[in-house]
Formats: sequence, C-alpha cells, structure tokens
Amino acid sequence: VAPEEPTVNNPPPPAPQPPRPPPPVVVNDGVPAPPAPAPLIPPQPPSEQSACQGRFCDEDDSIHAANIEQIAEWRITLGCDAGDPTMFCPSGLITRRQMAAFLYRAASLRPSAPASQEVTITDVPADAWYRPFADWAVSVGSFTAPRGVFDPNGVVTRADMAVMMTAAFPHIAEKEESDGLFADTDHLDPATVRAIEGMYEAGVTRGCAAAPLSYCPDQPVTRAQMASFFVRAINLAPAEAEL
Repeated sequence: VAPEEPTVNNPPPPAPQPPRPPPPVVVNDGVPAPPAPAPLIPPQPPSEQSACQGRFCDEDDSIHAANIEQIAEWRITLGCDAGDPTMFCPSGLITRRQMAAFLYRAASLRPSAPASQEVTITDVPADAWYRPFADWAVSVGSFTAPRGVFDPNGVVTRADMAVMMTAAFPHIAEKEESDGLFADTDHLDPATVRAIEGMYEAGVTRGCAAAPLSYCPDQPVTRAQMASFFVRAINLAPAEAEL
C-alpha cells in the first residue's frame, strides 16, 4: 500500500478504483522473490557507514537522482539487483515487462483506466512474476499483444512510453489533433504523435532538444529517465531533468 501523497499542489484524493488482481511479491524489478517470502520491508535510510546519498548507491551523480529516490519511496521501483538492494541500474533500458510492473504500481497513486480489453497473451508463462502486470496492462489498453504476443523482453522507446502513459492515466490525454509540435515525429502513426503531444502539453515531457523542438521518439528509455517521466506523470515531486 502506497503511503499518503503530499497534499501541497496536488488534486483531491481520487475516488476508489475497481479492485485489481494483487501483484506478485518481487524483490526487485526483474527477479521473483523466493518461495514464501517475508513481507517487503519499506526502504530504509542509508546507514552512517554507507557512502550512498540515498536509497541507491549507483545514481548519486544522475540528474534524475531525486526522481529515482521518489519512485523508490513510493514503491514503484524495488531496485534491479536481488543480491544488492542499493543498486538501481539507472542506465539500464526499460523492458516491456518492467514497464508493465511500473505502470501497475504507479496506478495505485492516481486514477487509472478501467479494464476494457480482452486479454490473450501466449508468450508469457502463467506463473511468470510479471504475468499479472502484463494482463493488467493489456486489459486497460496501455499495452497491445497482437496475436497474443506481449514481447516481455522488448525495449520500450520514448514513443512507446507516450502511448503507454496516455492510455493508462486519464489525466494525461492524447491531443485530439496534432499541432506538429515536434520536428522528428512525422514518421510516426497519428495516434502516437497525439500521445506524444499530449505528454508535452501535460508537462510530462519537455522533449530532447529545443532548436528545433524534438522528442527523439525512437530512442529507448533508460531506467533513470523513466523515473522522471513517472514523477511528473503522477505529480509526486518537481524535477528539472530534461526529458
């Protein structure tokens, strides 16, 4: 259960959402917990002997560090290494299975889209730790699984991120019509362009270059960048990292 959100500059608490299937307990973002795990322990501050400036030791120099710490506090991320809880792997690329888990956890902090799609996934085992996340992501329309293919190890691009977030969170709506804001999105399908421009209008992305304004839609999203996208999307805390 996520802690209470800050009350400053935040909208009123959302109405209760329909119950969702409980996610499996995992000890990080990609490794299932051992059998019969003990309850997860909330993040603890670093010890006096630790050289870390926060929860993780490998993101201190990142411009996204504050947002990484924020999503850890909200339990959106659990780290990347089951053997070392101080590791976040900020330069690692986000896979579709990780993104489904992040979206599911983030959806507990803001109203999310209701389940409306029939789910048929053929390339994810029923007992995979991320299967409930994948089923949920497809059911709300945030992910697609054409012909049952979820592609759990596929890498999420910046264009993918825009489509996933606008589908999952009603408060980040795609534009009704494209304004042609970005100089590098002409090759994308119209729905993706509208999602990207909706992210920009909502303040979730600021683009990747200013002159001309560009989004870099085909670039993969790193775990560090993902942290800033999520913090902005659910209005947890301000950040100045360029995305």
